[in-house]
Amino acid sequence: MRLDPHVRARRRGRGDAGGPGPAVRQRRSPRRDASPDQIVRGFLAAQAQGARGSFDVASEFLTRDAQDDWSPVSQVAILEDVPQLDVDEAAIEGGTTTVRATADVVGTVDERGVYTEQAPGRTTEVSYGLVRDADDQWRIDVVDDGLTITATNFAAPSSRPTSTSRPSTGPTSCPTPAGSRAGTGRRSRSARRCAARPTGSQGPSRRSRPRAPR
Repeated sequence: MRLDPHVRARRRGRGDAGGPGPAVRQRRSPRRDASPDQIVRGFLAAQAQGARGSFDVASEFLTRDAQDDWSPVSQVAILEDVPQLDVDEAAIEGGTTTVRATADVVGTVDERGVYTEQAPGRTTEVSYGLVRDADDQWRIDVVDDGLTITATNFAAPSSRPTSTSRPSTGPTSCPTPAGSRAGTGRRSRSARRCAARPTGSQGPSRRSRPRAPR
């Protein structure tokens, strides 16, 4: 799946979707007084729409700071099905909570647009930190870079990978602590995302393409 390099600008509504694509059910903005799990589900659903155009709807589920930090095109995780969500109910009364999404991963796409198939049965867990905003509405404040979409949405013609690689079996290469934010001790979002990948995955290897006959 090769995403438009200018999509980060378009996600704020400064561009079109690049022409007609497959029919996709329009995603909606966050519903007022939506629960934390509904916010996360809405965010995940809006990502499929954003992959074909802009990420303005998906960004509405994030806080202002998270909107500025989130890089949707850094990588894509393709899930076998809609993830199961687990909400930390004990923390809700304090105005913050964590929602964990768990699902089997069938493949990933890196920032170069190279698709890597994952071995069957690999599971990933992605955590979303939520807070109540000034309007007392739940919004996602902590989110890893990249997209998380289902295989059904990924199978659309406009979302197919431009290159493929074999199922991964080796170790993952993650960013070093040098990529952490200075003075905070926090790893970068891409480093946290990489660390959350299933054990045994490896970086993608590009297959050579056959030359067209002269």
